[in-house]
This record gives sequence, C-alpha cells and structure tokens, in this order.
Amino acid sequence: MGHVYLLEMIDRGASSGAHTEGFMIGLFSSYSKAEQVAVRYLREVPGFRDYDVTYQIREKRVIGDANGSSSLYLICGWDLDESLDEVDIVESDCYALREDAAAALARLRARHARAEWSLDRYTLDACLWEDGFVRA
Repeated sequence: MGHVYLLEMIDRGASSGAHTEGFMIGLFSSYSKAEQVAVRYLREVPGFRDYDVTYQIREKRVIGDANGSSSLYLICGWDLDESLDEVDIVESDCYALREDAAAALARLRARHARAEWSLDRYTLDACLWEDGFVRA
C-alpha cells in the first residue's frame, strides 16, 4: 500500500494561537478521494458548511502488509492544557497489523512523555463525523 492520506477538517473559528481545532475525518487510499470528501463536507455537512472551516490532507506512510485488509492502525499521544485542549500531539505512521502498532506504541511511550495515548483502528476510505457538528 505504501501511503495513505489523512483528512482533517480545521475549524478556524474555534482555533486560536497554537491550538488548532480539528476533526479527523479518515484515512483515504488516494489524495483525490480525501479531497473529494473534504469538498463534500464543506458543501453539505452541517457545521463544516456553516462555519469558517478548511481542510488539511497529510500523506501517511503505511508500515507492513495489510494482505488486502482495509483496516489500518494509527497511534496518537497528547497532553492537555489548562483549557483541556489537546496539545503537544505525537502521531505515528499507519500500521497494517495491530501487533506492529502495539510495538510502536511501546516505543513511542518510551520516547515521548504524554498524558494520554490512543491506538485506533480505521477503515480505509470510511468517513468519521458523518453527522457534522454544532457550536453551543
């Protein structure tokens, strides 16, 4: 597989200073698929279409052979600031196998002191945040 593309929608109105308010939408098999989803969100999905939102697509390396599986694993670590916003985020490559991701998580924890860690499974080309969002 080699590489995938992580799509994140950025709420510029809720971002300030070093804090970026982002919504991870998913991992996509091509840049163009990620971009098509971003454009659809900006045009059709509540919240994303209603506020000052943009998007960011980042290429992520895939480690391991997924053997035709559409699942990938991603590790994130972060601290919380006084406003309980996530800061000092550490993000891994993507892993085809959970065992490889778990080993990578142990290495990342040894290298980076973070308050919170997650190892999450994602389905390639599937969207998160389908229902959009509202501000209170």
